[in-house]
Amino acid sequence: MTSTLVFDPTVYALMAIEKAAYRFSDRFTSVIETTQGGLQVTLKPKRADMSEETRQAALDDFQTEVLDQNLREKIKLETAPTRNLILAHAFSRTGLVGQ
Repeated sequence: MTSTLVFDPTVYALMAIEKAAYRFSDRFTSVIETTQGGLQVTLKPKRADMSEETRQAALDDFQTEVLDQNLREKIKLETAPTRNLILAHAFSRTGLVGQ
């Protein structure tokens, strides 16, 4: 039994959904499509004997993982300048830069 989830592309990044789908690849096969309604994810359980309760819990976990990955992407973008400055400073002291 397949399940379809739709995510608003103005809220969720495609990369976050792809990362979540990869993290759940042991439980579901997934197809991600862009539709007029948003980013549509169709999930099919890999185990045919998965109970409805287990499937619903896994779908809830998937949605939580999408949120988590989305926040990670936002933090990554927000902290990129600081991270790059720290890395530049660290490598400037190695003697690797400027040779």
